[in-house]
Amino acid sequence: MKINKNTTHLKQNLKLLILFVLTLAIGWLLWTINQNQMRFLTVSSGSMEPAIPVGSLLITKTRSVYSIGQVITYADSNESLLISHRITDVYLDDQGLFFLAKGDANDAVDSNKIRNSAIIGAQDRVIPYAGYIVAYLQTSIGFILFVVVPGGFLISSELIALFDEFRKLRSSKEDAFVLQVLTT
Repeated sequence: MKINKNTTHLKQNLKLLILFVLTLAIGWLLWTINQNQMRFLTVSSGSMEPAIPVGSLLITKTRSVYSIGQVITYADSNESLLISHRITDVYLDDQGLFFLAKGDANDAVDSNKIRNSAIIGAQDRVIPYAGYIVAYLQTSIGFILFVVVPGGFLISSELIALFDEFRKLRSSKEDAFVLQVLTT
């Protein structure tokens, strides 16, 4: 079967166009996330159920003002853990602005008062159960299965296509040389 050169060039140009569009889309997404000071978090406890199920992807965004009823994400007093709970009270004392928060499924308000500076952001969106996918991609096997293997297939298929083009080019040059030798 003979493939038309125009078809081959069209396929190559289409691949380049798709790659270019994907690169622009990823760049735009990263720029938007950076400009909006967004964070993507995986919910690992049931303290906010049923509003935010375990395994959800919680997208938070930095805000200038936080109010009662908003779900905020803040660093605990040790700054080793991020907690996402709903604001139940706001107060100002001689040490500054503080918040009290409580998980929807919890019986009591969180024991520590939350400094304004400890707040990472407020809930922007929740994608139920998508956090499981993100968490899996962060494991070694998930990274290998969904990033390394597809990337390897893509790179190897492009290398094979490149070598085929070189082989065809070399063969056509050799044929032209033989033809030139025979005609002289």
